[in-house]
Amino acid sequence: DAQEFLSIFLAGLSDDVNRTHEKPYIELKDSEGRPDQVVADEFWAAHCHREQSAVAALFSSQFKSIARCKDCGHENATFDPFSFLPIPLPEHNFRWVTCTVVSAPQSGNFDQHTVQVCARVPKRGQLSDVLRGAAGLTGLP
Repeated sequence: DAQEFLSIFLAGLSDDVNRTHEKPYIELKDSEGRPDQVVADEFWAAHCHREQSAVAALFSSQFKSIARCKDCGHENATFDPFSFLPIPLPEHNFRWVTCTVVSAPQSGNFDQHTVQVCARVPKRGQLSDVLRGAAGLTGLP
């Protein structure tokens, strides 16, 4: 899909224009109750030390994660870099169905009448839902 293509494209482009050729491992300190801004700046500096490209500068940000001990309640915050933030699209419980309605000729009138309508029906509906929706839009019984 488009998001996957863009992700791979930007990662490849970022690697090509990255001014850092050797990417050493950088050990980061625990947050130890320090202010978030200080810890975030440390994590960002480490990220920028490894990723020096215009792509990383334009398309990167940080997630804050907190690990909490169940027993003692000790917390440790980390700020992990990311380039893409996937957001799920809301699912609807309906769909739109386009139908062509052909009405029977009236007595004395032999013209056949057709009209196309788009009916909103339940996603897991039945043919009767489509017929009811089309009838409601065309005024047919």
